[in-house]
Amino acid sequence: MRIGLVCPYSFDEPGGVQAHILDLAPTSLAKAILCTSLAPAAMTLEVPDFVVRGGTSVPISYNGSVARLFVWSRTFTKIRNLSSPGILMCCTFTNRIR
Repeated sequence: MRIGLVCPYSFDEPGGVQAHILDLAPTSLAKAILCTSLAPAAMTLEVPDFVVRGGTSVPISYNGSVARLFVWSRTFTKIRNLSSPGILMCCTFTNRIR
């Protein structure tokens, strides 16, 4: 089984969504489930082997805070490259859309 976790939040700044992925992916890998996470991260940032850098993020101000998010139009090719023919890939978007 292959699982793809798509994190819209940049790994450059710590946060809850990133923490969930950093906990969930190693647990899945320990159970012999191939797990990959696509997330924005700077090239200078050290990330685990299961994280595929999705490119840069854009700071979005909302409700007194700033979230660094994906520019989604740039990530579709990377998502397509992560999925292989004949292998089911479950993409988990770890934020809510309001």
